[in-house]
Amino acid sequence: MKSAQTKLMQYLEKQYRLKQYRLKQQEESEKYRLGEIARHLEEIKQLQPGWCSGEGGTFSPEGIDWLFQAFKENYPASTLHPEMFPTVGGHVLMDWRLEPWRPTLQINVLTKRGLWFSLLSVDEPRWKNLDLSTEAAWGWLVRQIQWMVAR
Repeated sequence: MKSAQTKLMQYLEKQYRLKQYRLKQQEESEKYRLGEIARHLEEIKQLQPGWCSGEGGTFSPEGIDWLFQAFKENYPASTLHPEMFPTVGGHVLMDWRLEPWRPTLQINVLTKRGLWFSLLSVDEPRWKNLDLSTEAAWGWLVRQIQWMVAR
């Protein structure tokens, strides 16, 4: 009987260590993804006037810092992360590689507002203005992405 208890304890200990390992791996992966977002935004912050074939201005360092902090606080690490790009017009574009919807969010870091675009169908685009200074707007955004990923 003691042998069966010992085997059970060893099994449970092994399962616990495996779970701890998986949690650590997930945490490292999430830190990496957030680090990538920080790196991309830092690159955008450093852009000089004329960065795109003579066009394109600079970006507000405070606005970029706000965007990173808002993203970090409101966008779950477990949700598919977007790629981030600067636009010549001075906005930050978030782009998710999700077909067939092709969602994007163009963010004005000065006004903290975003313009969401996605396709509901080939013939039916969807536009939505978001006030990204609110948790509600970030919650809506996250739910949209999670819904698209689940499809």
